Amino acid sequence: MADGYSIKIEREGGKRETLANWLTSGWNHDWLRGLISEGKAEEYLIHGILKIYKARAGDVIPIISNDDLLNADAGGVKRNPEAIANCAPDEILEISLNDGW
Repeated sequence: MADGYSIKIEREGGKRETLANWLTSGWNHDWLRGLISEGKAEEYLIHGILKIYKARAGDVIPIISNDDLLNADAGGVKRNPEAIANCAPDEILEISLNDGW
């Protein structure tokens, strides 16, 4: 198993599309810890190496728009600007962390 995570932010339901994805080394997810501790994100599923959290777009989009907060490895963050622009602030997003890249 590798020392890092593949992270993906997706719209859920019938609109399912990826807003952003990136690789990061170790557990460098202070932004996610912050959302959890503020009650703005909640754990939805933990299944082996996969962890899924849910949070509102209005709380997540400002974070995924700021590279300095994400600790992305080389290659940076791949964003889908159209999908990001189409999210309502109260829309629920899935934050998937896969500890296996």
